[in-house]
Amino acid sequence: MMKRALLALHILWLVGRPLWAQDVSHVELRHLVDSPTAGLLSQWTYACDLRVFPNGGVLAKVSVGLLSRFSAGLSYGGLNIIGQGELNWNPRIEFQARVRVVDEGFFRPALACGFDSQGYGCYDEGLERYQIKSKGVYAVLSKSFWLLGPLGLHGGANYSFEDRDKDDDISFFAGVDKDLLAGFVLLAEYDFALNDNREDGVYGAGGGYVNAGLRWTFAKKLSLEFDFKNLADNREDSPRVGREVRIVYWDQF
Repeated sequence: MMKRALLALHILWLVGRPLWAQDVSHVELRHLVDSPTAGLLSQWTYACDLRVFPNGGVLAKVSVGLLSRFSAGLSYGGLNIIGQGELNWNPRIEFQARVRVVDEGFFRPALACGFDSQGYGCYDEGLERYQIKSKGVYAVLSKSFWLLGPLGLHGGANYSFEDRDKDDDISFFAGVDKDLLAGFVLLAEYDFALNDNREDGVYGAGGGYVNAGLRWTFAKKLSLEFDFKNLADNREDSPRVGREVRIVYWDQF
């Protein structure tokens, strides 16, 4: 009886243990494809993120863990950076900030709140918004499990300030990450995009955005990611799957 009880406790520990506490070579998962998680950079750790997307687009981001529970970052990019044609820079530098409100516990998910003004795709100057709206202010819950390796579940709500299109609803997002072999992580997310589903809108078609990706950490502080976006063809302007490449490097000061 005692052996069975100990075995049951061990299994519960494997399933419910937090997976956030890692050294700098294995930073917390801070994002899926576009959606944030409750992960955070440790203090005085920085991350450089470079994303290459369709139409010659490039987006660069630098994030820094300033405190044990707070990180901030800046991002900037544009279209036709790669290829030919006139460069089309985004109108401004965007800002990100995140604070960990509650740490993950045995049964308790981690909770983080933040702000992100960076949207994705081209910038529409008339509507003052990106093709995929920024998250704006958000709150997100993350819980890690052990199921043939690390597994993470994430979900949150957000309010974007890109509302000149008269669609200013609160939206939601959810996703999952699953560690595979040899440093590969499978990513999947669903952005409900309730703030981009008007019948007279020019972007979202009302079905939400389904994105997936495969991240490969091939060095201790370097990862390469291949993302597939809009798998459900939720676009009025260009109903096609987008393919993106992402490189992330992190280290300590």
